[in-house]
Amino acid sequence: MTGQGHGIFFFNISTRTQFLLPSSLTQPHRTIHLAIMKCTALLVVASVTSALAFVPSTPASITTTTTQLHESLFKKISNMDLWAPVADSNDYGARSKKKKIATGKLTDKSYVPAGLTKAQYEKIRTEADKKKDANYQRNVKKAGIFIDYTDFYLKRGSDEGGSWLKLPNLGHRMAKTKYDWSGTKVMKIIL
Repeated sequence: MTGQGHGIFFFNISTRTQFLLPSSLTQPHRTIHLAIMKCTALLVVASVTSALAFVPSTPASITTTTTQLHESLFKKISNMDLWAPVADSNDYGARSKKKKIATGKLTDKSYVPAGLTKAQYEKIRTEADKKKDANYQRNVKKAGIFIDYTDFYLKRGSDEGGSWLKLPNLGHRMAKTKYDWSGTKVMKIIL
């Protein structure tokens, strides 16, 4: 180091090189160089530590085997299918596929309304069951039958101008009622 003067010896971590900062630099230049080197060293250390945080702790070549015989409790609960035995129970019309639940048979201790015999009451109950089943089957036959919206749209005239907006029902279908509420038919009053 003769002839060059004194200097400051540094070791750069990122490049793994040693260098001597000459003493000929003025004090402001030295502090700038020192600050840059410190920032570089800090940046390199931060990069290495953040990269190591995402590296698996065991090498990828080593596979871990487990001797666990049972799956975890959460997995067992989440894989349960409670509806598997009766998967179609919520389908429309499933009531007729099920085991028939019949109205109970009348015995000697059963309730029979006053004024009816046991046979008459059984007949009323079986007719009520038949009526209930027929109504259910009627509704099952209607399942899945829908009106095409395009046909409804064209029928009300929505595609031409906007004349349907001037209609009293604004293009909606009206439900039938039991009575005539329009007031066009005058009822004859019997005196």
